[in-house]
Amino acid sequence: MSSESKILDSACGTSIVTDIILKTEIKPEIHAVDVAENMVSIARERFSAHSNAQTAVMAGKELSFSDNTFTHSITNLGLVYFTDTGDG
Repeated sequence: MSSESKILDSACGTSIVTDIILKTEIKPEIHAVDVAENMVSIARERFSAHSNAQTAVMAGKELSFSDNTFTHSITNLGLVYFTDTGDG
């Protein structure tokens, strides 16, 4: 990863992975999404001071991003919530 990276944190929950990335020296663009509005609300509050981190309520299998938007995609523990892991 580098500062030029565009990262999707899918099924982010409270965005533990995004938090780890934001504590590094690199400053990539991060989009943290989850279908659970309460989780996204917690993540949004945690990262409000970081202009490079965006949050959204969004299902991992119904992303509103264009193809090839991201250089990296992370799903931390969220795969267990997909009935078809290919959707994650």
